[in-house]
Amino acid sequence: MITRSDLSDELYEIILELCAPELAAIVSLPIEDVHKPYVKWMARYLAH
Repeated sequence: MITRSDLSDELYEIILELCAPELAAIVSLPIEDVHKPYVKWMARYLAH
């Protein structure tokens, strides 16, 4: 799943509610470079 960093804690809580804690693989990675058209698409998608 992809989300904004300000929503990551909420996403983690939802994942842990749906999955057994020992099975949930939650990883946060910083984004250093992204294809610009993808960034525009993602911004529109996450705005909804």
